[in-house]
Amino acid sequence: AIFTNNSTGGTSYLWDFGDGGTSTEFSPSHVYTTAATYSASLTVTNECGSQTFGPLPVNVINASIDESTSTSISLFPNPTSAIFTLSLGASASEDMTVSVSDVTGKVVLNGQFISGANQITLDASTLSSGIYSVKITGGEVNQVLRLVRK
Repeated sequence: AIFTNNSTGGTSYLWDFGDGGTSTEFSPSHVYTTAATYSASLTVTNECGSQTFGPLPVNVINASIDESTSTSISLFPNPTSAIFTLSLGASASEDMTVSVSDVTGKVVLNGQFISGANQITLDASTLSSGIYSVKITGGEVNQVLRLVRK
């Protein structure tokens, strides 16, 4: 789950994810291990005191991506502040598309592995800090990787 902090004026933050996990990041992500409904809350503190927002329900369902491929794909560096590389374990046997999506599902960056290539670089310098999904598709390949833009 990706949590977005819309508060202003805070100097410290405490997220309670409702499963025993916590974070002091401004807008954290959290991995729930079991499908269920959790109660998440955020406590924002500054020199005037603190205020808690929530609890709000977080509905977690099991979701999976069919990765019925033996192609090994790596993404580095991750996190990145600009250029990142996607590398295949072997050369692409056919063209494959790469799409980078933000947390709302909007495609913000595109690329392509050309048949015979085993590596491409993309520039994330225009993207805002956050977590993105990098989807690689083509032929038997259907894989999604997580990219963190710092």
